[in-house]
Amino acid sequence: VLSALRLEPLRERGHRLLIEIHLAAGDRIEAARALAAYGRILAGELGVAPSAEFTREVTARIQDDRSDTSLRLLTVQAAHPGA
Repeated sequence: VLSALRLEPLRERGHRLLIEIHLAAGDRIEAARALAAYGRILAGELGVAPSAEFTREVTARIQDDRSDTSLRLLTVQAAHPGA
């Protein structure tokens, strides 16, 4: 997955797979970091954020514990990379 991301860093599919790997391993923090990193890449290269659908779907899976402030911050940063 990381090799694919290096070759095509703007493609959603590679980022989705990386996030899925982190979630499957139970590592929600790394999944949130991967989502935030994708947001920064898109903002830097294209001036856009990840699609609302992608962000909602991934955020819902990451945030099953709403009390985790660091997860909320990372997912908000992914949705609004310039903020």
